[in-house]
Amino acid sequence: MARMLIIIGLLAGSMNLFAQTKCKKEDAVKAVGDACSKIEKEGKAAVGFIKKTLRFCDGNYVWVQDSELKMVVHPTKPRLDGQPVKDNKDPDGLLLFVEFDKKAKVAAKGGWVNHKWTKPRAEKPTAKTSFVKKCGGKLGWIAGAGIWLEDL
Repeated sequence: MARMLIIIGLLAGSMNLFAQTKCKKEDAVKAVGDACSKIEKEGKAAVGFIKKTLRFCDGNYVWVQDSELKMVVHPTKPRLDGQPVKDNKDPDGLLLFVEFDKKAKVAAKGGWVNHKWTKPRAEKPTAKTSFVKKCGGKLGWIAGAGIWLEDL
C-alpha cells in the first residue's frame, strides 16, 4: 500500500511539473501590462525593474523598444540595448521590430505577431508569438513579451 501511495504521489508531482511549464497568452499580456504601468509611473527608471525582475512563465521576459526602433532593454540580449533594431530579421525575413512597432501602433490594446527567435542557450530559432503594446506616457515606448509556441 505504501508503494502505491508513493507511485501516485510521484505521478501527481510530475503532472504538476508539466502544468507549470505551460504558458498562456494571458501571461504575456499581463507582463506587458505590468511593464507599461511601471513605465507610465516611473518613466526611464522602470528599465531596471523590467531588465532584472519582470519575468513570467518560468523565465520569459519583457523587452522594450522606442518609437525610433531602438532597443531600450532586452533582458536576454543586452547587446541590443540602445541599438537600432529596425533591420533585425527572423529566418523567414520578417523585420521583427518593425512589425512589432506597426502592430503596437495600430492595435490600441495591443496585438500579436508570429515570428521566430532563438531561445537563450539555443542555436536555432524557434516559432514564437509575441504580444506588443504601445505604453502610455510621454516616452512612446513599446513593450513586448513572447511565448514559444511549443509552450502553449
